[in-house]
Amino acid sequence: MKRVEWVGDSLERIRQFPDAAKHEAGYQLERVQAGKEPADWKPMPSVGLGVNERKQR
Repeated sequence: MKRVEWVGDSLERIRQFPDAAKHEAGYQLERVQAGKEPADWKPMPSVGLGVNERKQR
């Protein structure tokens, strides 16, 4: 399983999300860790090759 690296205060901010949003974010991160693509993502080539951004709404 791939490792998730939290940047800045992102983990603390996710912990403040409503329960449904936290559940969805966790599900999507689990997909990424398993080597699958998450829903609603875009590549971030300015950060590095293979780096993607996923927005939680």
